[in-house]
Amino acid sequence: MPKLRFTSLDLRAMITSLEASITGYRITNIYDITPKTYVLKLAKPDSKIFLLIESGIRIHATSYSREKELIPSAFTMKLRKHLRTRRVEKIEMLGADRLVVLTCGSGPAEHKLIIELYDKGNIVLTDGEHKILTLLRSSKHDPDARVTVNDTYPLVVMRDLPVLSREWLVNELQAAEPSSTIRQCLMRLLPLGKDVTDHCLLAADVAPSTRLSTQPWLSADLLDRLLPAIVETTRYFHEAGGAPPAGIIVLSGAAPATSDVAPGAAGEVVSTATVEERYEDFAPFEMRQHVGKALVHFPTFSEAVDQFFSKLEAQRAVQAYEAQQAAAWKKVDKIRSAQEDRVDGLLKKEEKDV
Repeated sequence: MPKLRFTSLDLRAMITSLEASITGYRITNIYDITPKTYVLKLAKPDSKIFLLIESGIRIHATSYSREKELIPSAFTMKLRKHLRTRRVEKIEMLGADRLVVLTCGSGPAEHKLIIELYDKGNIVLTDGEHKILTLLRSSKHDPDARVTVNDTYPLVVMRDLPVLSREWLVNELQAAEPSSTIRQCLMRLLPLGKDVTDHCLLAADVAPSTRLSTQPWLSADLLDRLLPAIVETTRYFHEAGGAPPAGIIVLSGAAPATSDVAPGAAGEVVSTATVEERYEDFAPFEMRQHVGKALVHFPTFSEAVDQFFSKLEAQRAVQAYEAQQAAAWKKVDKIRSAQEDRVDGLLKKEEKDV
C-alpha cells in the first residue's frame, strides 16, 4: 500500500522547500481540479510556478498539467476575489502541526490561506486579523468542522516536539495504556509520523510490537538505546527546517541487481521494471527502514512528491477507465445474453407450433 498523505516531517521539509521557491511570487489565478484539490498559479515576470493543494493530504509545486473544472466552484471564485494579484509574503508551518499558513499581500490587503493536512482536512481563507472569509468545510454543513464563516480562526500551536529526557520517557511509558505497543506510544509522543517512529525503533533495536504491559521502562539497557534514538530522530525535524532537503521515492521490493538497472529521472539508478507501479513511499531523508530498498533520488523534496503523486493519479485514472470499460462490457454481455435467450425461446416456440 503506497503512502497517501504527508507526515509532519514531510510537511516541514516541504515548507522549507517552498519557502525558498515561491516567496515573492504573485498569485495570478486559482483552479479547482477536484472538490478537494486546487492549483494556485504563481508568477514573476520571468517564471511561473503551479502550487497544488489537496485538503488533508498534501501541498507541493507541480510541473504536471491536470484537467480543470470547466466552471469554477463558488469556493474557487471567492479565493480568486481575495487572492488574485496578491504576492506570497510568507509560508509557514505551526510547530509540529500539519497546518500550513500562506500569507498573501501585506497591510490592509493581507490575507491568509490556511491549509489543514490532518484528519479530514480543510482550506480556510481569512483576513489579516484571522477572521474567516470562506472555507472548504464549514461547521454549518459538517459537524466535524470546528469553524465557520466570520469566526476567528484559532492560529495556535497545538502540537510541538517534547523536551526530551530519561525521566520524560519513563513517565510517558508508564502513563500509556498497558495494552498498547511501544510503537503506538512513540507515534503519540513524537508527532512526526510513522516513518520517524519506525526509524527510531530500528535504530534502538527495539521490537515495535513490545507491549507496555511488560514494563519496558524497567530495562536500563532498553532506555539507554531508545532515548538516544529518539534524540537522533528529532534531529530530522530540525534539519528539515534548515537548507531545503533533497527527496527520495522508495520502491517496493529489494534494490535491483546491476544487470537490471537504468538511469532515473535525476540521474540515479533504478530498476527498469515498471518503476511507477512500484512506488511505495516518499521521504526527505533516507532512514533505517529504507536500507536494502531501491531508491529514486531527486534534487528537491517537492519534485519527489510531485512525481510520486502524479504517477498515483495516472494509475487511478487508468484503473477508473478500466473499471468503466469492464462495466460497459458487462452490460453488453448481459444484453447479448438476454437477446440470445429471447431468440432461443422464439425458435423453440416456432418448432412447437410447427
